[in-house]
Amino acid sequence: MKNLLKSLLILFLLTFIACSEDSNPTSSEATLTGTWKLTAIIVHTTSGDMTLLPDVIGHSMTVVLNEDGTYQATYTDPEGQHTETGTWTKADGKLTITINGVSETVEYTLSGNKLTINTTMEIEGFGVQNVTLEFTKQ
Repeated sequence: MKNLLKSLLILFLLTFIACSEDSNPTSSEATLTGTWKLTAIIVHTTSGDMTLLPDVIGHSMTVVLNEDGTYQATYTDPEGQHTETGTWTKADGKLTITINGVSETVEYTLSGNKLTINTTMEIEGFGVQNVTLEFTKQ
């Protein structure tokens, strides 16, 4: 499960990689600022969708997008709490996250207090799967 949470953290931050247009171009940077908590991981398989609740599988992730363009992501797994930091920007309907000098762009949907990211990830024992990460603004 440790690998799943690390993958989710990387996905939240790096999933901002799949160069795509903002599906809600009227959103402003201010609506993305704040604290986002991972509330669901939906794994899309050929036999149907499987929803994983982070708290139930013993993990948590919170990402804070600050107005000054910095972010902090904190995740907890059975080995303890871990923190990542970097920067973020939003321009022309795209969100860019920079981690250790590497910038990536993300496809996302923002609706009210829900942030949804669609991507693929490797899940131990299942291989590469299509997933939807759902975050709720705190």
